[in-house]
Amino acid sequence: MLGVEALVMMVVETPVGVETPVGVMTPVVAMTMVDMLTLSMLTVAIVEMLTMLTVEALALMMVEMLTVEALAMLTVESQILLMLVALWEMLRMRMTQVTSLKENQLRLLLATTTCCTMSVLQVRPLQVLCC
Repeated sequence: MLGVEALVMMVVETPVGVETPVGVMTPVVAMTMVDMLTLSMLTVAIVEMLTMLTVEALALMMVEMLTVEALAMLTVESQILLMLVALWEMLRMRMTQVTSLKENQLRLLLATTTCCTMSVLQVRPLQVLCC
């Protein structure tokens, strides 16, 4: 159960907003924030369900000594844990995509602002780096 609590703390402590240098959120970041909020809400719901199932399964195991119902509940609990791991993997992949997109946007911004003050011969190498 300690691992699940650590995952919940990661949801709470994960930074939600990533902003551009001018302070305006891009649509990709807004979509990622919605995805993160959805994943956080799903995670909380899954953890609540997992806690309830664990308590019920342990109660049944204590009273009836490993009945079929208790074993079925423990199977559902392990399926929920697998779903939780899959959700976290999706979130990690999405954040990696956003990070690389933000890096490319910053490179392009740097190239376009530098282009205004540099000659054409100096701009070409920067464009090759950005694109």
